[in-house]
Amino acid sequence: MSEPRAGHRTLPHTADTRVQAWGPTLEECLAQAVLGTVESFLDISGATVTERREVRRQPVFRAENVKVRPEAPYEHRSTLQAPDDAMHSFQSPHNAIRWKLVVEGEAEGWPRFERCFPILLYPDSSPKP
Repeated sequence: MSEPRAGHRTLPHTADTRVQAWGPTLEECLAQAVLGTVESFLDISGATVTERREVRRQPVFRAENVKVRPEAPYEHRSTLQAPDDAMHSFQSPHNAIRWKLVVEGEAEGWPRFERCFPILLYPDSSPKP
């Protein structure tokens, strides 16, 4: 039986922990060595993996050369339309679908900024044909 492409195992040692690691790249080998070292003093068998994926990015509004009066905040109104094929927001013990509006901006003499606002998409309640 052959060894997996990447992995690790502990080896006997009288005083310390000894870990043997291997992998197809130096980065993977080092990652396996770290994982083996951590497993020597911590049970991570119940650890879960969190994966985030951006599935859609759609510009809604863009403005350049905007003039903002010092005595008033900048305001803009836009209508947001969820894509027709968008899945509604969803939360379960092991999965979630979350939507957010990301506002990005740059202003001369100021640092770039980004603000995120959660959006809840409800299931379509209209009757289907």
